[in-house]
Amino acid sequence: MTQQPTYNAFIHFAVPICNGHLAENPITGALQTPQQWMAFKKELAAREWLVDNGYPAPLIVYNNCDTHSERGEIVVVMHDKTAALMLKLAMI
Repeated sequence: MTQQPTYNAFIHFAVPICNGHLAENPITGALQTPQQWMAFKKELAAREWLVDNGYPAPLIVYNNCDTHSERGEIVVVMHDKTAALMLKLAMI
């Protein structure tokens, strides 16, 4: 059995440094750092964009946030190479 290849869309964003402050996510109720909250919003936006444009849902979304950095990143993993490229361009 051969495995279908996967393609990644790396979506970067800037956030204020956390400094240990947590806030409640109004959607999930979870306590999150600013980086986690921004990653959550970016993931929702990416999933909505894929659905709105007729692309299949991603296989998984990784949150590569560092609470000590002003930069964040999510990685959207999918089987559709075109979708990965278009999503990356759309989320700039």
